[in-house]
Amino acid sequence: MPTTALNTYNAGLKLQPFVDPENARELEVQLGNSLTLAAGTLLGEVTLTPGVFKAYASTNTDGSQIPKMILSYPATSDGAGNITLANEFGVTRKYTPAYYCGTFACGDLVGLDTNAITVMGGRLVTGTTTNGVVRFG
Repeated sequence: MPTTALNTYNAGLKLQPFVDPENARELEVQLGNSLTLAAGTLLGEVTLTPGVFKAYASTNTDGSQIPKMILSYPATSDGAGNITLANEFGVTRKYTPAYYCGTFACGDLVGLDTNAITVMGGRLVTGTTTNGVVRFG
């Protein structure tokens, strides 16, 4: 009889909105090749490959300097852009869910800065970009 689990379940991997989860909205997006991203990573769309996203940084120059989405689950993409989500038992897919609106704890978001809040049409509800609450949409 086996003594190790074949599959394990890790609850709590999905980024949860801070309040009003029923009003948060998601879309399925593609990720660029060979990426490992945490849940809550802000994503920008790559200009040369519309519909493909990578981690936002205001200093990028490939289109991803314009934040548009927030990654819902930790995800890893391979060299062909196939995505494996954390806790999906190795299943690969072409798309992953990402939020485009909702209210989030700033500490849960990776790459959040004042520029991202402005560009995404958000507003800081309370606190700061490191320890506050932000609303998009």
